[in-house]
Amino acid sequence: MKAFFSACAVFLILTAAVVASGVFLGRSTDLLIAMTERIPAEGGEGAEETIGELSARWDKVKGRIVLLVNRNDTDKVDLCLLSLKAALEAHDAGEFAVRLAGLRDALFNLRRSAAPFG
Repeated sequence: MKAFFSACAVFLILTAAVVASGVFLGRSTDLLIAMTERIPAEGGEGAEETIGELSARWDKVKGRIVLLVNRNDTDKVDLCLLSLKAALEAHDAGEFAVRLAGLRDALFNLRRSAAPFG
């Protein structure tokens, strides 16, 4: 009987960990997506500051997110952020809009990874 209760306790702890991980991933990606929506589409005024905040937030949560999703998905977000910064520095509004859309897509892919939990 003790073995049964121990097994139930382990099962509940593992289930709680999986759910908590999914909730963390969902909330983190929702915040990052909301931050991308504040960025002007053509890289206008305030874009550099918002991208800096987004990049800092991404660096803060990336270490935990990489444990929960495929490494390729997190690398794609990194590459999209770098290309977005490059397009901003080049003052190319068209390329900036394309790179911003790519970043949003990459973040939505991360968000879909947490879909069952949030």
